[in-house]
Amino acid sequence: MNIKLVFLCLSLVFISALNAQVIVQVYDSASAKYYPDTTRHYKIKPQRSNYAINSIAGVTNFKNLFVYDFGVNLTKAISDESKINFSVMYRTSAPILDQNWGNYPMVMHSTIGSGVINFRYDYFPLIDIEKFKILRNIKITAGLQYVENPVYSFRASLRDAVKWGQLTFTQDEVGYVDLVLKTNQLQPTLGIGYDEFFLNNKLSFGFDAGGVYNGYPIVTMDAHNMLEQTVKSAPRLQYNLRSYNVIPYVQLNLQYHLK
Repeated sequence: MNIKLVFLCLSLVFISALNAQVIVQVYDSASAKYYPDTTRHYKIKPQRSNYAINSIAGVTNFKNLFVYDFGVNLTKAISDESKINFSVMYRTSAPILDQNWGNYPMVMHSTIGSGVINFRYDYFPLIDIEKFKILRNIKITAGLQYVENPVYSFRASLRDAVKWGQLTFTQDEVGYVDLVLKTNQLQPTLGIGYDEFFLNNKLSFGFDAGGVYNGYPIVTMDAHNMLEQTVKSAPRLQYNLRSYNVIPYVQLNLQYHLK
């Protein structure tokens, strides 16, 4: 017998991290039973928290120098497909960097410290994907950060005394070089990431990776004692650092969902 009455029934709702959907049922008056209508499934998109607060730990690599960012981030969802982020961070680095000057081991003492304010927009392009639903949480990110003190400062000196024939020169006699690299204060960012690996109904973690455009570094150099003539190499060093106008970054975040 033909179906005489069809109506929507929301009695079966399957919600999970990877797949959430409503299955429509139809009523057959002849058998007085409900049957699932597999031809009509209505997708429920993953719901993002309106607000969340994150703890952030990130690292940036600048010519073998690892720079670390630590801070907090406030997230606001503006739709199922997008959210905005506002971050306040502190930037620092390891105090000592080992390098070589020719065949001589060199020690570089870094003094890097700056506040960083970041505004970022996240877009989730695969939110409606039907297969491989784990890909729904992939995001594309774009932002702009303000670096209070965009300066990388170093003092380089030889680790050991230098022997030249019968002569031995101490580190103080050889001297040291003060090197300063200055970048832009306003730095655009572009990257990808993944949100969210839920630990429970309130906690989740994710990651971001991408590039920061910090402009072409400007080099200033001051040298002392036997290294005094190395200041002439500052223009060459600045030219060689032109390829470091974009530097990579990786961030991990632990997120607490407020509501």
